[in-house]
Amino acid sequence: MTREIKGAEPGSAASANILKVIVLLRRAGWWGFTVEVILTVIAAVILAQAFFTITVVESGEGNPGLGPGLTLASIGLLLACANVFWMYWYTRLAKKLGAANGDRSDRPSKASTLNQVKIGVYISLFGIGVALLGGFAIVGVLFSKAISVPGNAVATTGGGFSSFVQPLDIFIVQANTNVILAHFIGLLISLFLLVRIPSITERSNN
Repeated sequence: MTREIKGAEPGSAASANILKVIVLLRRAGWWGFTVEVILTVIAAVILAQAFFTITVVESGEGNPGLGPGLTLASIGLLLACANVFWMYWYTRLAKKLGAANGDRSDRPSKASTLNQVKIGVYISLFGIGVALLGGFAIVGVLFSKAISVPGNAVATTGGGFSSFVQPLDIFIVQANTNVILAHFIGLLISLFLLVRIPSITERSNN
């Protein structure tokens, strides 16, 4: 990359280190964006199908115990969407750092850049917490189903088909797991940036 950074002398250590930060933010942002979009879309499709099945097909009576877990999983999914946007924002932040024209004051400072990365950490941590609570609620309901139905029971007895662990229940667990994984990847990327950016910029001061 040969483009110079505004506010830094051409060929200076500061210019080279800012270029490294730009490349780091861009690559990490696009990589995280791509992976999280895939995981989030899959989770969204499964949860949408789950809500449709419970509220329309089964008239809200099919899996009443899964309500709290589904709600928490959906909140985790919304936070995953916010995480996807924040991965994209890292690429826009890299573009701002590499702007070739204008005053140096237009370029985000080191403190501002790190603060925005910290926001990504907070989104991921909160999303993981919510999704984990949803996972505990969902697994708790499935566990109660598994131990409450006798081994020789049939679907037409003992409270109906909803008393059994159904394939859709397992898909809901998978969707929630995808949400947790999406947040975990976002957390790893943000923590990596939080460690690497200061280490790169400090070299120009030595």
